[in-house]
Amino acid sequence: MCKLDKGEFIGASTIPTVAQAFQCFTLCCRLTKMYMPIFLVRLDERTGKVFILAGEEHEISIDQDGEWRYET
Repeated sequence: MCKLDKGEFIGASTIPTVAQAFQCFTLCCRLTKMYMPIFLVRLDERTGKVFILAGEEHEISIDQDGEWRYET
């Protein structure tokens, strides 16, 4: 993060919601229980969705309300 003159931080307001964090943790636990590697977990600042890239072709997005779906 980078500090601005006003004492604010760039990226400080771009954190996942509680629902997203809980769902992300749950899905990551399920994926690793199946011995699937997780390559990327990222909050898309443009859409506000959490993105998980796992295995060779599993792409999952988590909305701000915690609902998740496979991306194609």
